[in-house]
Amino acid sequence: MICRNCGLETPVEGSYCIHCGSSLIDTARNSASDNSTQENDINVLQREIRRLRLLISNLNGRLSSIEREHGILPVDFEPVEPDITEEKGILETLEQEPEVHEAIVEEQIEKPVPVVETWISPVEETTAASTPAIKKEPSAIQREWEQMLGGNWLARIGVFTLIIGAAFFLKFAFDNNWLGPLGRVILGIVVGFLLLGGGHLWRRKYPTFAQAISGGGIALLYLSVFAAYAFFGLISLIPAIVLLFCISALSALIALKYDSMALAILGIIGAFTAPLILAVTSRPGSGTYDPAISIWLLVYVFIVDIGVLYLSTFRNWKWFNILAFAGSVLIYGVWYFRFGDDVSLLISQGSLTVIFLIFVGVTTFYHVLWRRMPDSLDYMLMVANATGYYCMSFGLLGDNYRVWLGGFTFLLALFYGGLAYLLKRKNLADSRLPVFALGIALLLFTIAIPVQIGDRAWTTIAWGAQASVLMWISLKTGLPRLRISGYLVYIAAFVRLMFFDTDLPTRAYTPILNERFLAFIITIALLYITGVILWRRDDQLTEYEHSTIFNFRFFLVAANLFSLWIIVAEVISYLNATVSPGEEWQIALLIPLAGVTILNQVIWRRSQGYTDFVLLLIDAIAFYIVSGIFGVAMNAWAGLSFFIIAMFFGLLAYILRRQSEKESASFMLVIGIALLSVNVAIPAQLGDMAWTTVIWSAEGALLVWLSFRFKFPLYRYFGYIVFFAVIARLLIWDSHVMINTFVPFANDRFLAYSVSIVTFFLTAFIVHRYYELLPENEKAPFSVYPVFLVIANVLVLVILSMEIWGYFSREIYDTRIMENIKNIKSVRNLSLTALWAIYSIILLVLGITRRSRYMRLAGLGLFTIPIIKVYVYDVFALEQVYRIFAFVGLGILLVVSGYLYNRYKEAIKDFITEK
Repeated sequence: MICRNCGLETPVEGSYCIHCGSSLIDTARNSASDNSTQENDINVLQREIRRLRLLISNLNGRLSSIEREHGILPVDFEPVEPDITEEKGILETLEQEPEVHEAIVEEQIEKPVPVVETWISPVEETTAASTPAIKKEPSAIQREWEQMLGGNWLARIGVFTLIIGAAFFLKFAFDNNWLGPLGRVILGIVVGFLLLGGGHLWRRKYPTFAQAISGGGIALLYLSVFAAYAFFGLISLIPAIVLLFCISALSALIALKYDSMALAILGIIGAFTAPLILAVTSRPGSGTYDPAISIWLLVYVFIVDIGVLYLSTFRNWKWFNILAFAGSVLIYGVWYFRFGDDVSLLISQGSLTVIFLIFVGVTTFYHVLWRRMPDSLDYMLMVANATGYYCMSFGLLGDNYRVWLGGFTFLLALFYGGLAYLLKRKNLADSRLPVFALGIALLLFTIAIPVQIGDRAWTTIAWGAQASVLMWISLKTGLPRLRISGYLVYIAAFVRLMFFDTDLPTRAYTPILNERFLAFIITIALLYITGVILWRRDDQLTEYEHSTIFNFRFFLVAANLFSLWIIVAEVISYLNATVSPGEEWQIALLIPLAGVTILNQVIWRRSQGYTDFVLLLIDAIAFYIVSGIFGVAMNAWAGLSFFIIAMFFGLLAYILRRQSEKESASFMLVIGIALLSVNVAIPAQLGDMAWTTVIWSAEGALLVWLSFRFKFPLYRYFGYIVFFAVIARLLIWDSHVMINTFVPFANDRFLAYSVSIVTFFLTAFIVHRYYELLPENEKAPFSVYPVFLVIANVLVLVILSMEIWGYFSREIYDTRIMENIKNIKSVRNLSLTALWAIYSIILLVLGITRRSRYMRLAGLGLFTIPIIKVYVYDVFALEQVYRIFAFVGLGILLVVSGYLYNRYKEAIKDFITEK
């Protein structure tokens, strides 16, 4: 047992504590009482748990019915009925504790829902029966609009109208000298206090009306005191300042007491309209515009704004603050228009700065003191204050202090930066206010650069550096909103690059070493650096940034496109300008930039995506256009530029393959671009020569071999495309020769055909050697291997026929005797027939000896050509002697063919019966 006095343990059989001597009987009784209390508490908790279980079961059944009704659960789903055997006596408990029953009933009152068959407890039945019908009342919005239109705005508009009417009445009275200066001031003060008294008297019975007339009283007091000093000279400066300050304080106190933004708005409208009304209605030349009163008009604005500052510290009445700001700017504008030329710049700029600082406090004090979150109107006023102050200061200082405007902008940026730091130190409920102030600071800093530097490339460079720093700071501080500012600054830099920095006079142009290239190259480097930073910290980006292009891809795309932009711009300027011989080599500095543009993607060691594919395609098209333009202007460099493109894309393909990207679409595109660049570079550099075909054919064979060597079929497919281009070139470009200078077998055509034929036979041999590595679709009987053999044999026949035709055409060209020309033509036709027939026999012989069905079939098919030619064409076209030779020769060939068929009849039988 534990002693209640000393807290130490004592044997149970004792009656007193062995440590302190206290009686243990009371302790035992208290312990028994505590145990009994605990048991009662446990029973109550168990009963409450059973009650909650029953309630949850009822709600679960109703929820299942609703879900099934809306298609969330299957139609045949039935909710499980709860086991209520443990809840015996629950209803009796509810009857004994009616307040608990009522609580359960109130909790179960729901809006009517479609009812399906389900288990309903007695409690639900009782609830449904006892739930009273709810009478529909007008919504709060309806009541609010009814009250605002019927009771609020009518009174406010009426008071404002009365103020205007009273002003014009007083103007009429003053013009007729009904009241002297003192009487006018006293009348205004008396009426003002009467209005305040009426507002106080009716503040409870007619609160809206009381607020309206109180605002009119404040406006009249402002008007009276201001007129007494500034226009009539009835009081001196100090009393006027004190009275105006007291009226401002009185207006703020009444608005706070009534908690009425409308009263505050009426007061501020009256305060700012008072000097305007008097100024507009004063007689010209009456002395009202004495320059001596200009300073006190500014003091009046300061005092009113201090009242606004005080009131805004306790109430965040946004429209009140906005109207006060608009009134201050309006009064200052009117004052400067009338007195700006008569006062010093120090007074003009200093008074504007005081108004600016007051409204800085108006936009921040309330949120700092009461830790409330600002909304869009607060931010709007904050921006309007900074924008108005900067623009008006720019107008004041621009004429005489243009060289200092950049420093002034930078100081203003530092001010907002310090304000953001102070707000951040306050640990406000919402971090958006310091971030917004920091955004204004960054914007001013961005503006300060071109203001101070002027329209030069360093402005773009500074903007790019600033944007990159913003992106880095946003990641270090965990403030995503800073990245928005960074994107905006970058967009401004992009606009400058495209529309300001690109334009460069060609008269004094120097390739690469110019201000435009400097702006572009540094901005591009900053884009790449920022992109890498965002890529490495991709986990810190928001979900929105991941789902859009506003991540590292934005900077990758921008850097790529601006690299192309500056390359094109430099090439165009280079071609249009007059460049000295010593400066021509500088254009070659674009080659590293082109390499970076192509190869930058692999430096990051990341998987290629859709964006990379599109950029590679755009890069290839752009570089092809640039190379074409450059090649037209400077023919000697045409092929070299395409070779450089091929080299960069080939290197990119190698790197992608090392990075296990050989299955990606980007890799296939890169391979295609590299090979296409090589094929374009050859004719671009060599011109329309046979060596183009020679190199293309060798390239095709090499690609087919590489496809088997590296087990990469894409090379083979590109090789097939190259061979197709070789055939087209042979038949369209290389087949033409000059007859007057033709030499058989010693001309460019024969060189192109012979090398191409060798490469076709070589490719057929390579394919046959690696036949097992081919896919099934390339192992078909009429697929790759036989196609190359057929094309090679066709090309042999074509080139031999062309050489024969060319030789005899040269003979015809050299002779002038008609009889000789006929004989030469007959020999030419006979030679062609003999060539085709002999070639057919060769194919038959090879087909029989090598037991090649397709070769024999090709020989027989070719044999039909000379036979048909002899019987259809030669019989009419040849002279008699040559006609004899044609038929005899053809007969001999046919006999030889028959002999061969008899000699190798078993092979012939195999040929006939072969499937």
